[in-house]
Amino acid sequence: MHLRASGRELLVGDTVAELLFAYAAMVGRRRTADTVVVEGVRGDGRTTRVTLLVNAGMELSAESVSTRLPEPGVGATELRLREALDRLRSGPADEIADRPTGTTDRAADGGTPPGT
Repeated sequence: MHLRASGRELLVGDTVAELLFAYAAMVGRRRTADTVVVEGVRGDGRTTRVTLLVNAGMELSAESVSTRLPEPGVGATELRLREALDRLRSGPADEIADRPTGTTDRAADGGTPPGT
C-alpha cells in the first residue's frame, strides 16, 4: 500500500496499513493520542522508519499499488500495531500513554529509547 500520513509518503505492507487504520480509528474514538513507528520504503527505494503521531486529527490515506517488492514493514511494525490495538481494547484510555507504540520494552520501562 502507498501510505500518506502527516505529510510523509511510503510503501508499507497491506496488513500494516490495515492495522494502522484500525489503530488510528480506535485512538480517535478514545480521544487520545499515541506515537507509532512504521517501517516502509521511500519513493527512492530506500527503507525508512517514520514516527507518526496518531490522534483524532490525523490525516491518513492509503492506495493499493502493484509491485514486485516484498511487503515492507512486516514483522516488527505489524507486531507493535497488534500489541497497541490489544492494549487499547483491553485497558482504560489513559493506559495508552504508559507505553508508546514505537518504543522497545527497555524504553517503556524507563530506559533509553533506541537511537538516542
